[in-house]
Amino acid sequence: MVGAATVLGGCVLLYLVLDLTLLPSSNHNAPLTRETHSNSRWGKQFESSLEKLEGDIKRNQNKVQEIKNAIDTISNFVNQRTESKEIDSNKFQNNLERDLYAGDEAETCPATSAEADINMLDLYNSIPFDNADGGVWKQGWNIEYNKQQWGPRRKLRIFLIPHSHNDPGWLKTFEDYYHSQTQAILTNLVNKLSEDSRRKFIWAEVSYLMLWWSEQGQENKDKMRRLVESGQLEIVTGGWVMNDEANSHFWAVVQQLTEGHEWLMQHLGVRPKHAWAIDPFGHSATNAYLLKKSQIAASLIQRVHYSVKKRLAQDKGLEFRWRQGWSNEKSDMLTHMMPFYSYDVPHTCGPDPKVCCQFDFKRLPGYGVTCPWRISPQPITNDNVRQRAELLLDQYRKKAQLYRTNVLLVPLGDDFRFDHSAEWDAQFNNYQALFDHLNARQDLYVEAQFATLSDYFSALKIEVGGEKRLPSLTGDFFTYADRDDHYWSGYFTSRPYYKRLDRVLIGYLRAAEVIFSLAWSHGKATSSNGSPWLLSPHAGLRNKLTIARQANALFQHHDGVTGTAKDHVMRDYGNKMIKAIDSVQHVIQMSAQYLLYNQANPELDPNDIYFHLDDTRPRTGALSKRNKITFGEGLDTRKVVLFNSLNRARTEFVRLRVANYNVMVTDQSHRPLPSQVQPLFDEMASMVDGEYELLFIVTVPPLSLTTFLISWTSNADERAPLASVSLANHQGQHKLHSAEGFEQIGSLPEGQNIKVNSQQISAVFSSHGLLKSVSTQGITMTVKLEFVRYGAVEGRERSGAYLFLPDGPAKVVMLKQAPLVRVISGPVATQIEVQHPFVLHQATIYNCSGEVGSSIEMVNLVELVNGKNIEVAMRLTSDIESGDTYYTDLNAFQMIERRRQLHKLPLQAHYFPMSGMAYIEDSGIRLSVISGQPLGAASLSSGQLEIMQDRRLAQDDNRGLNQGVEDNHPTPNVFRLLLERKSCHSEQWPRASLAAHLSHQSLLWPLVHLIAAGDPLVQLKGSFSPETSSECGLHVLNLRTSWLTERPRVGLVMHQLAWDECLPPPVGLSCTPRMSSMLNVSAVLPTSFGRQMQKSSLTFLHTGEQLPTNTNQSLCPNELAAFLLA
Repeated sequence: MVGAATVLGGCVLLYLVLDLTLLPSSNHNAPLTRETHSNSRWGKQFESSLEKLEGDIKRNQNKVQEIKNAIDTISNFVNQRTESKEIDSNKFQNNLERDLYAGDEAETCPATSAEADINMLDLYNSIPFDNADGGVWKQGWNIEYNKQQWGPRRKLRIFLIPHSHNDPGWLKTFEDYYHSQTQAILTNLVNKLSEDSRRKFIWAEVSYLMLWWSEQGQENKDKMRRLVESGQLEIVTGGWVMNDEANSHFWAVVQQLTEGHEWLMQHLGVRPKHAWAIDPFGHSATNAYLLKKSQIAASLIQRVHYSVKKRLAQDKGLEFRWRQGWSNEKSDMLTHMMPFYSYDVPHTCGPDPKVCCQFDFKRLPGYGVTCPWRISPQPITNDNVRQRAELLLDQYRKKAQLYRTNVLLVPLGDDFRFDHSAEWDAQFNNYQALFDHLNARQDLYVEAQFATLSDYFSALKIEVGGEKRLPSLTGDFFTYADRDDHYWSGYFTSRPYYKRLDRVLIGYLRAAEVIFSLAWSHGKATSSNGSPWLLSPHAGLRNKLTIARQANALFQHHDGVTGTAKDHVMRDYGNKMIKAIDSVQHVIQMSAQYLLYNQANPELDPNDIYFHLDDTRPRTGALSKRNKITFGEGLDTRKVVLFNSLNRARTEFVRLRVANYNVMVTDQSHRPLPSQVQPLFDEMASMVDGEYELLFIVTVPPLSLTTFLISWTSNADERAPLASVSLANHQGQHKLHSAEGFEQIGSLPEGQNIKVNSQQISAVFSSHGLLKSVSTQGITMTVKLEFVRYGAVEGRERSGAYLFLPDGPAKVVMLKQAPLVRVISGPVATQIEVQHPFVLHQATIYNCSGEVGSSIEMVNLVELVNGKNIEVAMRLTSDIESGDTYYTDLNAFQMIERRRQLHKLPLQAHYFPMSGMAYIEDSGIRLSVISGQPLGAASLSSGQLEIMQDRRLAQDDNRGLNQGVEDNHPTPNVFRLLLERKSCHSEQWPRASLAAHLSHQSLLWPLVHLIAAGDPLVQLKGSFSPETSSECGLHVLNLRTSWLTERPRVGLVMHQLAWDECLPPPVGLSCTPRMSSMLNVSAVLPTSFGRQMQKSSLTFLHTGEQLPTNTNQSLCPNELAAFLLA
């Protein structure tokens, strides 16, 4: 009896660890505490489980010894679980979340690159990339195993994870996919999972859940809630979409995660715990960090270079702790990498796709889908189950050889699967028959079940004895190749018009989030009843914010911002983004009026236009239309309000369109500002009549609205200076037309260089209008700019939306004759413009101090609207001895080292995503290019940087899109070029300079121009300028008003910039260039946001205790921190 009791107790302990469904299902995020054990529901489940265990023991006496031995192997784990610290049930606590409860303890910040077991740069050096034929597993090898490696005490545990991958736009629009397939998938999901508690499923795309939920009655909503609570359905990642990881800006990734997480919490009470990324075309370390900060415990990835997969599989390194290259083990993300070619069923059960395809039961005869290997699946019957089960198990066992444990993850699904109820029955019924047979066979030592990611990762952690026993890895997984030399580096640039539009949208959306939160907090602080008008449905501002948030989130999809959808789908994305821009522009102008109104908490007319924003977009494909400031009788002065959404003072250039050249610009005290007026051109030598450009320099406080006055004047001594205009290479081929005020046009000597000098930079341009050299900070460096073009390789496999398969090295774009060059020069800026084939190139040097004056601004208006198989790049060639090393960013969040290996990798393998910037350097000089849009970048020889501008391709690249890329639109690609002297050698991880960071902020988060629509004499406050600190390094990434709880709260995300201190900051900065490891929120935000806060996860689902806002918080360089403000 004593022995039986011991065994029975051991069984209970084993089930406590392995069968997590015994825990109360009402709160799956609650820690295992004494309170949990006292739950009455738990008691009933416990009694029921005891009865079941007693019966099992009687029926399975031969398994008793196995269970006793298993107890010994897990006793340490059980002790850890039962000794876990008890906290309030509403506070989420585990090892991931310790930082949510941190106070003012100083943290030792990493100073050098992280140490790891696997460094991807070193791994690339060691891989031969020989693409050897591996047999049935073409990209691997012939896997063998010994059946004796399994036994009664060491079973192979199979976790089959059913899923359906639903692209929110690709061959069809988001809505078309929903109505044709996804709606049925989700309806079938709640019905078919409810039929059998053994069935499980995972779902990723919250955007589709939102659409489906909005159409459902209470019965289906309750069904889905029950499935989630029981663990049959797991929502994985929880983002609005499965975001792209190459082109997406990290701000937008956080935003789309937050949008999804908020929806899940509001409607399903779900906090996602695991991430699922099976289709993004390469994987970024930034994404892993953002998931970690959102309290995601583990993730799965798929699309990785086949040679990298092979090497990791050989070393049993496909499961690892993904570590940030600039951090330590606290950033580790437990990651599972799928080993084979694809995520479809033929490539997931094991190495032989012709065998695995036989277990995709949607391909049964009569279902309309077949196996390419011409061996169809068979319905599982009593007659064939033994043979079929053993055939499948052989694949499982071979796949298990690639991992360190006997816990095996096997996906079951594909694109838009399970849209018919027949497929649910075919897949689940046939697999259940296979599992029943496998589990009953005592000689096979296998346990198989349907599962979720939570089931798998829980079992993995137990099996491995803690995830720290897995290897650590630093680096990223770009550039992806799925076979041969087919590198997916084309999509880094495809459809640049939409990529640029994405960045314009996030600039306006972030500005709207910040100014709306400022307005709401200000109204709340100055009124006893808060700010009811701002939040009211009548105002409509919340709805407009939601429209924009969801449009931006949708475009982060891995077929959206990548530019890899059908033409009509891209137009649909574009239409949504333009509507979103209109929506947030309205929010901005209404919030500005609210903050500047003399009366506290005014109720404004929601349909009124108080300010016109400076640009509009009439349709998808069109360039922005700038609003022109006009004057008339009794209207000699116009107000322009500038909104600075950054929490630092900044000095910037402002460009406005005016109807008259006799204008002056002053501040509110009528003090003139440095400025100039210059003409506009509709052709190279033809000026526009009745419209001019006014340039002026402003310095504005943090988080402020500041008013400036644009006035018509008849006094030539008061008006802004007129810029001079000179032409080079004008030989009569262009018609000359001068606008009023600019009748004198100079002529530059033929064939001579053009020299430009400013406070911080001297530059030399060729007679063709392209940069030749730069002098700054006491150095002079050759920096030769030219445009080059690639063709597409001939053959069956050619460049397309995804792939870049060039026909050889790029060729310099040659000119038949010297192009006409315009030089527009004034006291505050000099601008050089030249029309080259495919590109209207403009370079501007600003004559001022600070970050704007330290760089050269470049705008390439690319018009690749004709031609066939042309890819155009901007190449910069310098004297910098950079060798084989160059640096690109990941999602505009961190820099990463790249190495050129042309001896074993093709040209296209050296193109990497440049979401924000790239640089090359030697021991003394760095050349950086900061980008206002994501594009592909490479360094194909020492001292060189190359940035793709646009691609026009006539054919499909056989990756499913079934079309080329020929819907090109004129696109203004915007850059800043920085040349900097290095004062020392840094041992730190790769970092941008402070000037590069500030230039990136200037491009992405520009000043918002608000042109007053009404009477300039109407009394508004001249400014709104809260008292805050102005540090260059502490960046308010976002201020987002959230309706997650009953009362609105503002979520704050802070970013401590990390810069290379060997590159001195620009002279004359308006902010304090200090890089700290501590944060005091009360110094960053005005007191209107309250004096209490909660530290939170990045998407605000998990919160710690209340803290005063003046509590010092540790925030190491490059780290993010989030807070919910009271």
